[in-house]
Amino acid sequence: MLKFTYLLALAIGLTACSTKKETAASTADTTVVVGTDQEEHGCNRSAGYQWSAVQKRCIRLSDAGIKLAPAKTRAGAAAYLVFASPDEDAQAEIFLPGESAGRLLTRSPGDDAGIWLLDTLTLRQWKGMYMLTGPGETDLYEGSILGEATDATTATHSATAVVALLQGSWQAVDDPKSRFVIKGPVLTTYYEGQQRVTSTFTYVADCGGTACNGKAGTYGCFTTAGEFDIDCQGIVNLSATVLEVTQGSTGKTIRYRRPQ
Repeated sequence: MLKFTYLLALAIGLTACSTKKETAASTADTTVVVGTDQEEHGCNRSAGYQWSAVQKRCIRLSDAGIKLAPAKTRAGAAAYLVFASPDEDAQAEIFLPGESAGRLLTRSPGDDAGIWLLDTLTLRQWKGMYMLTGPGETDLYEGSILGEATDATTATHSATAVVALLQGSWQAVDDPKSRFVIKGPVLTTYYEGQQRVTSTFTYVADCGGTACNGKAGTYGCFTTAGEFDIDCQGIVNLSATVLEVTQGSTGKTIRYRRPQ
């Protein structure tokens, strides 16, 4: 009887041990499956996280990044821009669609508008508006720190973004000696480095009732009022580096670029 009891207890013990091993093996298998969803820094990709080199942590781009939409001449998914913090912008990290890691661009010193460079990529910033260009100054992506649309035809509040982009210096493409500077509500023209005319600058989203005589631009218009007359420029193309306007008085299209 004692021998039978001993054998029964041994059998029950072996069964329990086997069950524990199977449970452990099952748990181990589950851990392995979950682990394959993490990249080398431990970021959980299925939850939308990826590694940011500039912030040195796992982030969701939609939460921590500035969304940059494809430029008007392009199509596809958005890119994202990330800085170490709002006060640390020595490096800018660009996450391009289809790439698993960001690219680090270094800020060019001594530039008020903000320029970051990496090989053929150039990131420019002016009053919260960002533009990423590629080889040959090709427009790639653009966006706002506030998430506003950059196209004045798609959102009413984007008028603020258009005015911000217009601020600064613009040099004529066909006559490099000619340029103008918009600073706040003032537009000043220069030729061969000499100041010529200072006018009052006003942006108008709807060109219908202005000196443009209804010749609307894609991005609205801006008027310049001097001592004797008012002229109107219809904005047909605008980015951080390119400006094309149609003069209301002549109908001629003039191209400008940001001075390098």
